[in-house]
Amino acid sequence: MQIRSNRLVIRDLKDSDLKSFIELHTSKKVMQMIPMKTLSQEESIFEFKRIIKNKKDSKVRVYAIEEISIETMIGTFAIIDLDDNSCEIGYRIIPKYWGKEYASEAVKVVLNHLKKNFHYIKVKAIIDIKNTRSQKVIEKFLKLDRKQFSENNKAWEFIYSLEL
Repeated sequence: MQIRSNRLVIRDLKDSDLKSFIELHTSKKVMQMIPMKTLSQEESIFEFKRIIKNKKDSKVRVYAIEEISIETMIGTFAIIDLDDNSCEIGYRIIPKYWGKEYASEAVKVVLNHLKKNFHYIKVKAIIDIKNTRSQKVIEKFLKLDRKQFSENNKAWEFIYSLEL
């Protein structure tokens, strides 16, 4: 998959993304917002290789978010197939690129792509209740359905959705 906007391209991960992938997944600032354990460098490398190896057979597809002008991966975007003809979307951005509207731009262009090219009837997003920045991004495009407690993450989260 390759989707372009003015500043970004959402594309398959490639070997040259490994350094940025490690920077993203070893960042406490990023991982606490998910919430998920901050990965070590070794765990990040393992996860990167796993994603690339399984990309065609997985319900979870992870793509690079590349800033075109610097030709660098600045984050990742995931599309997760769900069993009810819907998908969940999620993204992670390296902190030095926060506050530049990259997340909003990526969500907008991916949603447009999903509407035109996929069979999904609904798109969902799950945001940790403490992640107010991502709440603001997602609320531009999806509506809040409910608040729930995640037993897996031991945290409250908001569930958003959009009918396609």
